[in-house]
Amino acid sequence: MEIRSHSRRYRTMIDDAAKTETIDEIFIVGGTHETTSDVSAANIKENIAQLLRKAKTLTPTITVSSVLPSKRRANPDRRADVNMKMKETCNEVDVKFVDNDANFTFRNGAADDAAFQRDGLHLSESGVGRLLLNLSLLEQPPKHNKRQHQQQHRHVSNATNHDRLPIARVAPDGKWTVVKRRTRLSMGKCAKCGETNHVTATCRHPDKVLCRQCGERGHKEKHHSRD
Repeated sequence: MEIRSHSRRYRTMIDDAAKTETIDEIFIVGGTHETTSDVSAANIKENIAQLLRKAKTLTPTITVSSVLPSKRRANPDRRADVNMKMKETCNEVDVKFVDNDANFTFRNGAADDAAFQRDGLHLSESGVGRLLLNLSLLEQPPKHNKRQHQQQHRHVSNATNHDRLPIARVAPDGKWTVVKRRTRLSMGKCAKCGETNHVTATCRHPDKVLCRQCGERGHKEKHHSRD
């Protein structure tokens, strides 16, 4: 798929679109210059409507992206007004509108510096990635479920027949893999209670426990027959 980019004002963009022979999909990203210009929000809405009417003659698949925040051209009220007019126009002509604020600003409305270059205006590599994700031009990489990994690991650790079953581990990609067999006894026994699921230094017992079966210290009654 060929991608063409135009960074122009409305009428020039319309002329460029008319000269293009074949277009599968059009993405229109609002520019921050509209938040500083003297053009009224009403006129901006009419300009957008005119642009969308021309764009619809070229392809039915159109996506409009909201004006991104900017630290250099900071006028949040004006930007919010422009974005609202853009959204209203898109709804009127049945065009998809994407609001970018969710992953470009904090809850207090301030722009996320990580999404922009040092000038506070142009997008950083991270910012470009966020915008492409919003426009569905980039796939979100799968996230590793840390909680699920812990639950699966705990389930394996609590198995009762460790000396017979192979050890299963969860790889970073979330897939189970079986590694070489080993017994729990290879980990050693706690000198205070005789358990094999921890070492002496981490035992919860302050002193060696007393075995009621034999009267000796260093293991629990349930471990008496093993010793």
